[in-house]
This record gives sequence, C-alpha cells and structure tokens, in this order.
Amino acid sequence: MTAPLYGGLLLASDDWDASWDGVDAGTLVLPDEQSDAWTDHQTGNGAAALSRAILALTSPSALDGMYYEKTVSGLTYSSGAVLEARVKITASSTAHDTGFLLCINAGECQHRVWLRTDGLNIDGFNEVELDLTSWHIIRVVASGIDTRVYIDDNLVASGHFSALKETSSVLFGAVPGYGYATANVSFVRARDFFDYEELEEAGWLSTIGPEDFTIEDLAKGSAIALTVDHSSTASFSLAEPPTFTDQDDDSLHDQGIYVQLLGEMDGDGFTVLVTNVSYDGDYGYSVENGYGYGYEDGTTLPDIYLRWRRTGLVAL
Repeated sequence: MTAPLYGGLLLASDDWDASWDGVDAGTLVLPDEQSDAWTDHQTGNGAAALSRAILALTSPSALDGMYYEKTVSGLTYSSGAVLEARVKITASSTAHDTGFLLCINAGECQHRVWLRTDGLNIDGFNEVELDLTSWHIIRVVASGIDTRVYIDDNLVASGHFSALKETSSVLFGAVPGYGYATANVSFVRARDFFDYEELEEAGWLSTIGPEDFTIEDLAKGSAIALTVDHSSTASFSLAEPPTFTDQDDDSLHDQGIYVQLLGEMDGDGFTVLVTNVSYDGDYGYSVENGYGYGYEDGTTLPDIYLRWRRTGLVAL
C-alpha cells in the first residue's frame, strides 16, 4: 500500500515519487520503517509515535526537532512539484516563519510553508489566518520560482521560493531553531506537478460525482474488489485517480478503511480494492448482546458507505 489520495484512496506505487500513509504491506510503520523509507531527523525531545496509522510528531520547544526527509530525483525547477499532506496542528509557536514545515527542494529552488494552529505562511510572506487544529489537506505547489498553497483544494496563499538549494527532496515536520510544533499526520506524498491549465490538448475539465455506494457486511480484516465503469457519464482523455470519502465527505482513513487502486486505470473507469482494516461498524443494540459496534453486538457485519469523485479532461 502507498499513500492515500484525499479521503482514503491508495494510489498505485508509481503514481507518487514519495509517499507515506502509515501502512506498508499490511503493517503499521513510521516513515523511516517502510520499504521505501524516509530519513528521520530527531533532535532533543522531538519524538514520533504511530497509532492506528496516524503519525503524531512532537517538538515541544525550538531546541527540539522531529522531521522526515525523502530524496525525490524527479523534482526539478522546470517541471515543478507538488507536496500534499493531511495534517492537524495541535500546538505550535506563533511567530512568523516558524511551526510545522512542509518543504520542497525542487532542483534549484527551495519552497517552504509554515503551519501553525492559527494559520500559515509561505516563508518570508504574510500570514494567512486559518484554523488548522482540525484535519486539512495541505497542498504545496512549486513551479519555477513560484509557490502556491491550497487548503482542501482552495488556493489560500501565493509567493516565491525561499532559498537556492540544488537538491531534489521533500520534508515535513518540526525543524529545530524554527519554533515548535505538535501535529498529527495521516499521509504525505510528493510527485512532479501536473497542471491541467498547461495542457495543449483541447478539451474541458469535468468532474464525475459525487457517486455513493454501499458495501454490505464487510468484516474487519476483509477486502473486496470493485470495478466502476463511468463511460456512460464521461470518458476522460486524461484524468487523475478518483477520490474517496464516506457519504458525509469525511475521511475513510480515520475510520480504518483503505481503498487501493488495482492495475491500470483508463478514461472509462477504474478498479479498487476496499479493505476494512479496523472499522467495527455503527453503534447498535441487540437483545442477545446488548449495546455494541457492528458485528460485535451479534447482529450484523459492518456496512461500508463510500462516496467517490473523479476529475479529468474530456476531449472535444
């Protein structure tokens, strides 16, 4: 398994150049423990802990540090790069250019974004006031000297590179000497940046969904393959993988449900493997067993409620 895309989709291994989502070959792992390992940098009282595939990074003071770095040879100044992470900041310093760091070293330029409980800023640029104490998907886009930051697909900040640095890597966490931060992370991933706006092919951007479906009686520890054909709605000439959430648009990853792409996608559809890693189902009551969760109360196996969307280019 590789990184989850948005609310729980696990991409095929070659779609992201670097990724971590807490699970490797069915085992819970820290970023430095997975087969395609990240390098950990721990200073002072900085620490990392893993619980139910959620990474807790702790750096209680500016003298401490806990961050991870991954070399990604495909990140260049000319092609650009994207770094995405699902993050919740639980405590942080408040000063400008401090806190939890997301960083892209794209060949010639370094792009740094600082996250804090009450906002963020591109290194050297003005702060954007936001509540980051709940889960958000943060996307940092590096294109030439330009830096853009998206929160849950909404552009919130634009600026420029922070420094010249002739390396190709990404990092996330708390760096010593730049304030402090404590954060939870459910996934991180990075790759070359692909921008629909730069496509020369004629067409228009279209989104299919939201489409809801239910998998009945999927016991914890079980998996099922699902094939979706959306050609009757739209066929894409080029498209990103689908995104998955539950039917309230909340994360599947937090519930212990994983969705992994199987094989090759095409413009007409896709096949995914849905695995119930740790979901017990809804809380309920049975006469025989009293109150309990899902199949643990002796009534039913848990049902999995999924919602998917897919965006792509429809050729004219």
